[in-house]
Amino acid sequence: MTPDYGFIAGLAGCAAAIVSLLELRRYRQRAEHAATLLRGEVERQQNAFTEQFAALTQGFSALELNMQNTEEMLREGRLNRSTRAQALQLLRQGVAPDTAAATLGLAKREMRLLARVSRLLSAS
Repeated sequence: MTPDYGFIAGLAGCAAAIVSLLELRRYRQRAEHAATLLRGEVERQQNAFTEQFAALTQGFSALELNMQNTEEMLREGRLNRSTRAQALQLLRQGVAPDTAAATLGLAKREMRLLARVSRLLSAS
């Protein structure tokens, strides 16, 4: 009996096809796993950016409100000489700038600036 080379070649081709399909399946599983990991990382980064954006939005809102308060003070003339003198007196007594701002109805930023200037002037 003579070997049928066509049949042997066909079997070898089928074996190669099966091995290729198995390798393709393994590659696909690895690719799906990598895609799942990547989706998780993208979602984590998106959540982090969303939180940062929310914090920036709050900060921006606070700045706008503070700017409006400062504009109101300038229009109404609340930060006049006697108010500054009262603020400096409170700061020299050891009252925290935020507390002094609330007491006098001034913006916290203004009071903090006044405290810094006062410290710089008293240091020189």
